[in-house]
Amino acid sequence: MSDFDNEKDTNKDKPNNQAQHSWTKLSIRSILKAEALKKCKTLLDGGNLVIRNEGDTEDYLWQSFDYPSDTLLPGMKLGWNLQTGLERRITSWKSPDDPSIGNYSWCLMLHNYPEFYLMRGTQKYHRIGPWNGLHFSRVPNQTSNPFYEFKYTAHNAVVYASNKAEMFYSFTLKNSSVLVRVTVIEGGFQTFVWEKDKTQWQIHESTPRDRCDLYGMCGANGNCRIKDTPLWQCLKGFSPKSPPEWNTSN
Repeated sequence: MSDFDNEKDTNKDKPNNQAQHSWTKLSIRSILKAEALKKCKTLLDGGNLVIRNEGDTEDYLWQSFDYPSDTLLPGMKLGWNLQTGLERRITSWKSPDDPSIGNYSWCLMLHNYPEFYLMRGTQKYHRIGPWNGLHFSRVPNQTSNPFYEFKYTAHNAVVYASNKAEMFYSFTLKNSSVLVRVTVIEGGFQTFVWEKDKTQWQIHESTPRDRCDLYGMCGANGNCRIKDTPLWQCLKGFSPKSPPEWNTSN
């Protein structure tokens, strides 16, 4: 048989191959479409946009609370899922009118004794300390309030260890009729409470409170005193490394 005859015989099968290929693509599209129809997206009352299987109210295929912007809402987790490696942090906007990523973020730093930091880029800007069971150690005057309560969770263990499933901070509302949010801004983060009478957000708490709250403000072996001039003082037994710069508050 000639090469030409071989080509003719091969071409005879092409229509059937094309039809089978088209049927396969159609079947795949039908399966994918059927699978897609089983998924539904829902905006929950708490503000969480979720995608889940139809009829399943517990397990989410995806949720917006895992990918926060600049604001922490009640029920959101700030921290880590140690099984999947998912980190949840909130990051500031560049300005109130510019939602592009800013310079500041609030996150949980994982080390031997995990704690939360406000970061400026990759530099530590403010630390609120580890959770001691009642409050964050660097915020000793954190008092109870009628609006919300803090919660720090470290699942699967009562001490800090590497085998936990999750490690996160969140807050819950004491009164579901009250609206509360925590927002990272350029230079800090603030807790807002909605005032119905004034129809506006009111600042309930701001962090850091002053310059002495900034991380490493006075350097090694220094002590910050907000009412003194200059702010920083050497600890007993130490002296300024560069007196001229010290005297100019540099």
